[in-house]
Amino acid sequence: MKLKKEIQTCSRLILLMFCFLFSLGMFAGLPSVSGKEATHQINLTDNEKAWLKEHPIIKLAPDPEFKPIEFFDQKGFYTGIAADFAQLLEQKLGIKFEVIRCANWDDVTQRIKNREVDVLNAVVKTPQREVYLIFPTPYLKIPSVIITRNNVNAHLSLDMLEGMKVVMVSGYGYVDLIRIKYPKLNIELVPELKTALRKVSFGMVDAFVGDLATTSFYIESEGITNLKLAGETDPPNISGFAVRSDWPELSNILEKGMALITEDEKKSIFKKWIHLTVEPGMAMQEIKRYSLIIACIILILIICFLLWNRQLKRVVNLRTEDLRKEIEERRRTEKALGQSESYLRTLIHTIPELVWLKDKDGIYLFCNSRFERFFGAKEEKIIGKTDYDFVDKSLADLFRENDKLAMFKDGSSINEEEVTYADDGHHEILETIKTPMYDSDGQLFGVLGIARDITERMQAEKERKKLEGQLRQSHKMEAIGTLAGGIAHDFNNILSSVLGFTELAKLGVSGNKDVIKHLDHVLTAGIRARDLVKHILTFSRRADVQKGLVEITPLIKECLKFLKASVPSNVEIKQSFDAEDSVILADPTQIHQVLMNFFTNSAYAMKNKGGVLDIRLKSIEIQVSEIFQINELKPGRYIQLTITDTGCGIPKMAIKRIFEPFFTTKERGEGTGMGLSIAYGIIKDMNGAITVHSEPGLGTTFQVIIPEHMGEPVTGKVTVDKPLATGEGRILLVDDEASIVDWISQILLKLGYKVTGLRSSLETFKLFKQNPNDFDLVLTDMTMPHMNGIELSRQIIALRPDIPIILCTGFSEGLTSQILKNNGIVDMIMKPMIASELAQTVSRALDKGLKHDYARKQS
Repeated sequence: MKLKKEIQTCSRLILLMFCFLFSLGMFAGLPSVSGKEATHQINLTDNEKAWLKEHPIIKLAPDPEFKPIEFFDQKGFYTGIAADFAQLLEQKLGIKFEVIRCANWDDVTQRIKNREVDVLNAVVKTPQREVYLIFPTPYLKIPSVIITRNNVNAHLSLDMLEGMKVVMVSGYGYVDLIRIKYPKLNIELVPELKTALRKVSFGMVDAFVGDLATTSFYIESEGITNLKLAGETDPPNISGFAVRSDWPELSNILEKGMALITEDEKKSIFKKWIHLTVEPGMAMQEIKRYSLIIACIILILIICFLLWNRQLKRVVNLRTEDLRKEIEERRRTEKALGQSESYLRTLIHTIPELVWLKDKDGIYLFCNSRFERFFGAKEEKIIGKTDYDFVDKSLADLFRENDKLAMFKDGSSINEEEVTYADDGHHEILETIKTPMYDSDGQLFGVLGIARDITERMQAEKERKKLEGQLRQSHKMEAIGTLAGGIAHDFNNILSSVLGFTELAKLGVSGNKDVIKHLDHVLTAGIRARDLVKHILTFSRRADVQKGLVEITPLIKECLKFLKASVPSNVEIKQSFDAEDSVILADPTQIHQVLMNFFTNSAYAMKNKGGVLDIRLKSIEIQVSEIFQINELKPGRYIQLTITDTGCGIPKMAIKRIFEPFFTTKERGEGTGMGLSIAYGIIKDMNGAITVHSEPGLGTTFQVIIPEHMGEPVTGKVTVDKPLATGEGRILLVDDEASIVDWISQILLKLGYKVTGLRSSLETFKLFKQNPNDFDLVLTDMTMPHMNGIELSRQIIALRPDIPIILCTGFSEGLTSQILKNNGIVDMIMKPMIASELAQTVSRALDKGLKHDYARKQS
């Protein structure tokens, strides 16, 4: 209780002392006059009054864009701090200012030099301007301030900004003063105040230095909420009226008028336009008064501290420890935050994609290193500018349109843009994602762009589509080949019967020349049909191509003989052969088919109007690998056959498909669409190439390029009048087609052989097994039910190894000489056959069998 009373007594005493000292301090420094300052009457001389009478209107030219000092509002009225002072002087002096609106500050300066205007407002006094202006005492003293983000708690000075990144507006004389006085400051210059404040707001720089009035106005008008005034700088921005040098009277008049403006009037004008709080300077009396008050407060605090020291000591110790921990944690947080910001900037600059940030007007606020390469400029040169400063108008319009699309879409937008880099001139296709950006209040302030290079991806996609087309073409060709092979196999059996029975009929009418002539025509047509089937099987990869060294010139001339008999008389055929003895490795029948396809197609193109068919052959040398329409040719010697017609030509869209199976530009019933596709396969298999050039209405040119070979050519023709080889022996014949068994049996019987013909491979083997020595030769088909020709041969050889076997087949795919030898087959004959081929093959096989039997008996 005693302690409590002492504390209460002490508290009362302290309260009384505080009241006494506070009252003493309050009354000690009061000014002698309260309220507004006294107003003085203007004291003008007679000469000054006369001068005003002679000049009732004074022309004043303000800076049109110096917000909030002076500017023109949206209605065109002159307004701002300087405008309010000018209006106040008009009232006090009774004068009239005529406001002249100029285009810009340069225009204002030129007009005052030309005496087109009389007075300027809010002008800083410089030695250069004193040449043509008179400066009354300045009335406008605006503090120069330091602006930072709200998270900066310290009160800053220019000395404390060393080591930080400071932004200022270029073109101000104040910048030069700062640089002279503080040379170590890291100052970044931007063209306008709005950009400078945005860079501080986004954390791209640490502080902005400028005058309080314009800074306060733009922070409020732009709605920037995260900036604060962190300190004042020296020197302040001092300005006032400036009068043309030949009017000193007006300078004196304005000097006297400014003396009439009270401090309250000045404060009212400043309060109207400047809203950032700043501590004003204090008079000496105020300093004394407040010093006394502060001294009293300090004394009271000392007494309170002494009284409450013991009670607070323990709490202070606890709080000190808590505060130490809090400070340490804050330091760690600030360090981590700074490190995170550094990592973030490093990360953005090392991202391989282009990254940039623009405000709503398209002005760049940030970009990374990759983007610098696109514009060919550093980030500090890009910030504050727009696309129109770096690329042509059409591309800049496209960028701006995409920016607006992203901002008004209220979500990300994606588009592709083909651009050229300014640093090295290379081209890229960019996939650009643009996203609208919002501040903490949800207000849109710009758009973020990220672009990645998709050039390789686009090329890969194009190549993938090309490969897919080639794969579809390959599958199409494979399917057509399978179909053609199946049809050709059945057609071979039909042709075998046609050829066989025709030759039987020919043998039976040996005395009738007319009938024999007709039958020869049938045989010739059948042989041509057999060649066609052979081509189909070759096309389907089911028949071996009988390649050899052949001269190409005789083949061309032979085809032209056939062609001349069928083309109209209005088609002229020209030929030029510069490679008469050239030899190629090819199947003559295949080359014949290729030539006839090209020749007949060219003749068909000229059937209506006639024209010229020009055939040229020459030998060429290819020095380096060249890619043609269907193949890549390696260096070497080639034969080049050029077929040119003056016909109707081929449409451009059709040229892409001209070598596809079943594709034709002819009318229905006039073409199958297989000719050029077969020629395509034949020439490609020979490691050759084909090119085609055509213009509708002007004609078409095909070039066929085939490798040239060295060696003696081998020629051979099948004739229907070749004498049949006769003989004797017992032949076992098997084929699942009854007509084939019939005509082969009759032919062999007429040639002197004994024939046993069967249609079942199982019955044939059963018969041979019962009497293996009753036969001298076995003639078997390849494809039969239950047991094919190879399997049957294997079973027969197992019973009697010395008997000769002939295999008949429509295609020889996979039948190598080693397979035939291992299964006892001494010879093979291709279907459909003619009697001379059959007789020759049987005679040759029996000879081999006799030699083998003689050798076996001698051993």
